[in-house]
Amino acid sequence: MKNSMKTIAGLAIVLGFLILSGCSKNTKVISGPSNPFVLSVQPTNGAVNVPISSSVQIIFASPMDTLSVAQNFCLIGGEMMYQVMDSLEHAMMDYSEMMEWMHSESFTGQFQWNSKRDSCLFLPDSSLIHHTEYMIYMGRNMESRHRDMMMEHREMMGEDFITHFTTEDN
Repeated sequence: MKNSMKTIAGLAIVLGFLILSGCSKNTKVISGPSNPFVLSVQPTNGAVNVPISSSVQIIFASPMDTLSVAQNFCLIGGEMMYQVMDSLEHAMMDYSEMMEWMHSESFTGQFQWNSKRDSCLFLPDSSLIHHTEYMIYMGRNMESRHRDMMMEHREMMGEDFITHFTTEDN
């Protein structure tokens, strides 16, 4: 009886630890000076009442490789966003599998770039959903493009950039 009580107590402690240290809606956001690539994102992190017709504006510190941005950008909302966040926190699959899965769940749309390639708008193909939390995810494999004379230098972002916003009510 004493052993079974100890086992139950031990399991309760482990379960409590797992619950307290487990998944969270709060995800690390890398922005500003700690991320030399991304200067700003609109909607801003934590924004509320964002119109469902909104686009995403990204301003980078230097010209970017536009294909690598498209390949490493995802806009995901609702329940799927929480599943993705859990997978990101627990490294449940390798990076390429994760990106493939995220793209299959992400809003589709087009990018419009300025002439310098250091700022873009992502225009979703459909309206966002009312009263829904969204995650903007930019993967670590985004590349900047620096051109010196006839040489082209590429630099990878190195860390994921994640930010959240919530759309307006009906």
